[in-house]
Amino acid sequence: MTDDRKKRRRDRVAETLLDVATVPDYTVLDPTAYADLASGIGDLFADARPNTDRIEAALEDVSLPETGALDVDATVLPDSVGVDAADADAIIETGGETLAVAAETGGDAATVVVDSGSEAMEIAVEDGGELAAEVVVEVLAGALEV
Repeated sequence: MTDDRKKRRRDRVAETLLDVATVPDYTVLDPTAYADLASGIGDLFADARPNTDRIEAALEDVSLPETGALDVDATVLPDSVGVDAADADAIIETGGETLAVAAETGGDAATVVVDSGSEAMEIAVEDGGELAAEVVVEVLAGALEV
């Protein structure tokens, strides 16, 4: 991925998500993480149960300088739980499909809810708080751009 493309995505995510001025530098340790994440999230668009193990493994290949590798737990949410697009912190659009994303942070923990309109998933991040939530959203957007 080119540096300009990465910078534009970072700027877009920083403007639309939380109050973090800039998304921190992060490292994706395994280049296949984006493809694995895109595949796992693609299930949300197919009205199928997302492969949470694959999504967790892909996100755990992301490392922040402050906290190291992300420690995440992905869970499929019940049908009645999701994100109303009007209340979303970010909207990720890809190939005619839309994901509404909401993030909630408190202390070191963060929760990112990803909703395709038919299926929703929660990604809990143990350490890194708001910065980790920003990175999760950016990596999701990056995976869907690949």
